Amino acid sequence: MNTAFAENGKLNVAVFLEPPYVDLVANKLIGEHIDIINFSAKAIKLKPIFIQCPFVRCLAMVKSGQADMIIVIGKSAVREKDLIFLTPPHSIQHHLLRFFTLK
Repeated sequence: MNTAFAENGKLNVAVFLEPPYVDLVANKLIGEHIDIINFSAKAIKLKPIFIQCPFVRCLAMVKSGQADMIIVIGKSAVREKDLIFLTPPHSIQHHLLRFFTLK
């Protein structure tokens, strides 16, 4: 498991734009998913550092350890080989939210 975030007090979160859940307004990331990350990071006393990237790059960054987590990703057998998914997934509205980090 990647424990780098515990050592430096920061949680590097790879995020891709997916309005209205993640959007960039006035050079600031906003949306429900950003709120969830902020709330979750605060609860575990970490500072979220958002890394905006295209989806494929975000996924690669988590797999390589450049990012600690990504939010809202489909769970599959292939992805489960490299990633840990929150079980049961957190949900809001009708969309499942799955958090994971590098094994």
